[in-house]
Amino acid sequence: MKHWKLDIDEMLATLTLNTGKKGNRLTPDTFAELNKILMSLNFEEVRGLILKADGNDFSQGFDLSFLLTSKNRDLLTIHQIFSICNIALDRLYNLPIPTISLINGSCIGGGFLMALATDFRAANSNAKFGFPEVKQSLVVNLGLKRVYQLIGECRTKELVLLGSPVSSEKLMEWGAINWLTNDDGFINFIQLFEKYITTVPPLAVRANKKLIQKIPTITMEESTELENMLQMNVFQSSDFQEAIRSFLEKRDPVFKGK
Repeated sequence: MKHWKLDIDEMLATLTLNTGKKGNRLTPDTFAELNKILMSLNFEEVRGLILKADGNDFSQGFDLSFLLTSKNRDLLTIHQIFSICNIALDRLYNLPIPTISLINGSCIGGGFLMALATDFRAANSNAKFGFPEVKQSLVVNLGLKRVYQLIGECRTKELVLLGSPVSSEKLMEWGAINWLTNDDGFINFIQLFEKYITTVPPLAVRANKKLIQKIPTITMEESTELENMLQMNVFQSSDFQEAIRSFLEKRDPVFKGK
């Protein structure tokens, strides 16, 4: 793999971005490779995913030089390229397992949208975020709706229309960052996330994640119906029986995702 390194250990997959470009600049191949990796994951074996990056920056966004080549100035080709990128980020967002981004340095443009496609985000207190696309005569195009749903219209306009970077502290105030840290290696977060995925019932986590992601697009009646359906599915699982049994026996549960 040219752009990513995948490690799987103790039910935890760690995807590390290293594009080989300064600032981990992204290319269409970065997203095509990401999509293939995500499609290859076996969720019977993998219960959580960490997304991080080598180097000083999570990602400074797209390497726009690909747009200047004569071949890629064809509108159909450009549309197909961005469709591939969107498919990869949609797949990341819709993974049935919990995911977390660990963010250092600059997290800009497509890199920012990639981080927002995970369930949780931990950022170094010195990290910077932003969408400079408007200053480059471009539209933010890899899932802006996820930004809007997290921080609302007013703050989305501030990020997108001004095109200026914001601090991790401000982004946490806005509700797009879960945790701040001064630990560049994120060791504590990695350990806590690994403990989390190995101790919670995976079927219940997946059901609740699915419900949360569906809520913005469905009515109250549809939401209640989905809640009941997912609840019935979980009730029938061996993990639910184990949760009750371990509680009564006053011991730690052992969940198998069945």
